[in-house]
Amino acid sequence: MAFTQTGLMLLSGIPQETILGPILFIIYINDLPDVCKQFINVYLFADDAKLYKHVITDNDHQVFQNGLNTFQEWSDRWLLRLSINKCKTAFHGRDVNY
Repeated sequence: MAFTQTGLMLLSGIPQETILGPILFIIYINDLPDVCKQFINVYLFADDAKLYKHVITDNDHQVFQNGLNTFQEWSDRWLLRLSINKCKTAFHGRDVNY
């Protein structure tokens, strides 16, 4: 448990606007790639995480969904609420019938 500058108690997460905050956050999320590696690739940079997978088949799609589910379970376990309004989805590809 930690306290903010205003004296409010934090029940989870990392205190913001502290010198150690960024380092503690990296330690806090450091296991995420290992947790998800069975399903998807995870790229961490600062306080962002990119989850990605090369999807070709229906099975790849299901594996990717399993990875997203695993990510959500990890997030719930560590009481790390996702900022859904900051989450983005990108699809890159081409129609192979051309």
